[in-house]
Amino acid sequence: MDDLAKSDIKEPEESANPAVSKGYLCNGPQTCQSFVTFRSRKPYNTPVRIASLLAAEGSDIVAINNVSAESAIPPNKMIIIPVTCSCFGNIYKHPAPYTVKRNDTYYLLANEIYQGLSTCQAVISQNYYDSEDIPVGVELLVPIRCACPSKNQIANGVISLMSYMPAEGDTLSRMGELFGVSPQSIMNANSISQNTTVNLLTPVLIPLRDESCPMSPSSFFCRCSNGQFSYRYGNACEVDGKDGEDFPVKLIIMLDEVPFPFTRSSGEPPQDSTNDNISLEMETVSM
Repeated sequence: MDDLAKSDIKEPEESANPAVSKGYLCNGPQTCQSFVTFRSRKPYNTPVRIASLLAAEGSDIVAINNVSAESAIPPNKMIIIPVTCSCFGNIYKHPAPYTVKRNDTYYLLANEIYQGLSTCQAVISQNYYDSEDIPVGVELLVPIRCACPSKNQIANGVISLMSYMPAEGDTLSRMGELFGVSPQSIMNANSISQNTTVNLLTPVLIPLRDESCPMSPSSFFCRCSNGQFSYRYGNACEVDGKDGEDFPVKLIIMLDEVPFPFTRSSGEPPQDSTNDNISLEMETVSM
């Protein structure tokens, strides 16, 4: 890539080496608050269904993205989801249970349903069914790719890392502008250079920095004085004159409006109702 304004995204391709796409090596905290992005697509086009798929909290999705809890999200809208990222062995991941449906394959799961947040190799490594004959109804474990900041990154003001799934036409400059970080910090976080070509279904780690918070204190990744992320207080730390010390402001959903759990663990969508020289050490990730 000769110019940061030039698109650096290409279509993904499968790697012959099953070890290259397990995820990011653990070189920071054993667990942390991380973020991933997901595009709204049927049937995963409501906070409840996205939360079900990614083992996340639907109320957090509503708070961060300012979307309705009941209504369908517009197609292809980018949704930011907070997840708990943990070190398993020496790889960071966020486990998401998924119930197999007819015609599901590991490739379909990794690239279509989870939109590149996992890989065929990673899903296969967590499950023991033949990739060509996965029984309908069994529960698989899908490892979502995530990462925690390294000690160096934390010392340099990085609050959290986001696994951003690039869209066609994305550039480092555009990604930087979207989240208020520099293209160079993105290159450092991903151990890439300006000439690196990024696969379309390979996450790009976005280092979210605390220096952005004074300029935009309502940003979802900013921390309140009690250490909690601002999205837990409706993206505003001030609650009745207090800095969220007593309780977080959560969206309250009437049970008769949402007749199923707001967070599910099966990965199966509910039925319709009215409802700066910083470097993150990582294994190469590609599909």
